[in-house]
Amino acid sequence: MKLKLEKFFKFVILFILFLVKPQESSIGYKHCPEGKASINVNGRFSSGDQPYDVRNIELEECRHYRFYSECFWKDNISNPEDAKFHFNKSYDVTNYYYFNFRLVIYFLCDIITIFGKKECICVSKYSIEDNCVTCGDKSTSICGFYGVIKLEDRKYLTDTCNYLTRI
Repeated sequence: MKLKLEKFFKFVILFILFLVKPQESSIGYKHCPEGKASINVNGRFSSGDQPYDVRNIELEECRHYRFYSECFWKDNISNPEDAKFHFNKSYDVTNYYYFNFRLVIYFLCDIITIFGKKECICVSKYSIEDNCVTCGDKSTSICGFYGVIKLEDRKYLTDTCNYLTRI
């Protein structure tokens, strides 16, 4: 009887921990009780040695509650040179949710359609790794982030493609 009770209590504790833990808890999820988060990250988006034509990079703060998530635009770098970027900022965060930052990349790509090739702006989203974000006002180290946009990901993406108007 005692063994059954122990197993039951272990199950209850594990179930409670599951409820408290945020959904999709994976790399990049943090909780800063101080109410401040700092990010110090630099990187480059490329295909092999060639940089992609990145037009804009935005940083989003995504808040993860128990049953839903929401993302807020925090900062942006317009016209990053040679597809390189660098963020080094502190942000106010509240202490009642888990959060992570992610990069939203707008890059030029060729879309293959039934009418031929079209030049478009495409969007990719990349989660920032946990070690790029620290709790508190200061970042202690720079985190290098390097993304590769594969050629096959850039084909047949008409749903996420905004056609550019030529002047």
